[in-house]
Amino acid sequence: GDVYKRQVYNMPTDYVGSQLLYGKDSMVIYQSTLSVKLVHQFDSELETVHIPKTPGLPNEGIVIPTDGDELVGPTLQSKFRSGVGSLLYLVKISRPDLSNSVRELSKVMNKCSLDNYKILLRVLKYLQSTINYGIHYCIDNSSSNTSISSSTTLNWKFESYSDSDWAGDKATRKSVSGWSIFLENCLVAWGSRGQKTVAQSSTEAEIIAQNETVREVLYILQVLKFVCIVVDSPSVMYCDNSGANFWLIIMKVDVLSTWMLNPCSWGT
Repeated sequence: GDVYKRQVYNMPTDYVGSQLLYGKDSMVIYQSTLSVKLVHQFDSELETVHIPKTPGLPNEGIVIPTDGDELVGPTLQSKFRSGVGSLLYLVKISRPDLSNSVRELSKVMNKCSLDNYKILLRVLKYLQSTINYGIHYCIDNSSSNTSISSSTTLNWKFESYSDSDWAGDKATRKSVSGWSIFLENCLVAWGSRGQKTVAQSSTEAEIIAQNETVREVLYILQVLKFVCIVVDSPSVMYCDNSGANFWLIIMKVDVLSTWMLNPCSWGT
């Protein structure tokens, strides 16, 4: 067979706009360099913005501006688009806390109002005050899973959390799905996404959110299987809607619940 040269490097400290900080049996991934660069673009505008405790307000939803709304000019629109684009990259890698606010801002990438622009400034001010936030990954030394082989089933703890905001989109009254997925208590996937249909009840919105969460779970399990890591099943998904759990487990009403019941067990 072919022979290839191999070169071993030290542990990386930077990777695609992200910084990696190592501790004993742990690692933190964060993006302070990109965050500082982004905040610097809005420095003068952020001086008068108070420091918020959260990136967004409760029940704050962005609606696409109409003819009667005060729109920003081309220069600020371009600046808005650039700022939201950078925030989307932060959300993808290390800032799940910004997910919902940035999802809302992305609705008006091509036409934002002055109020929308102020919401962006609030998110950036929050980012400025949490510039060194990141995601912490650690190894559980009490675990017996110290090696990986194709013939070993690892008893790793795999959990997910699902929720929805019923009729959260003020313009379309579509609901919003949110999820977070943990492997050995380490956050490995998260998301906030608008649903494609209008749910007629909070229970229906929760079922749709659970469906989207399970899709993510199945994808991660397939990736782990591809690298010869077989995680014990069933994994557990938590949902705060008893009606949705009852509907899926007891009634088994449609094809979604049929395939959703196989990989996961349910928690409340």
